Amino acid sequence: MRRVDELSADDDCIVLDMRRVHDADTAAGRLLLELDAGLRQRGTRMMFAHLPADGRLAELHALLASHGEGGERLFAHRDH
Repeated sequence: MRRVDELSADDDCIVLDMRRVHDADTAAGRLLLELDAGLRQRGTRMMFAHLPADGRLAELHALLASHGEGGERLFAHRDH
């Protein structure tokens, strides 16, 4: 999380590619929400690629879709 915060210091937007993430618990989701809130305060938009609405990451998808910009920042792939 700290690395994402550092990398996005001068950016308007950061995309997290979730392709290699195979599982995430509620604590991970909460950490992502906290990171997102901090980035939004700086004016940086956080988006997610390769985060399916079904399967093992469905709970994380639902959590992120219900906060902030919602589903508008969740994409099936990076080329969206």
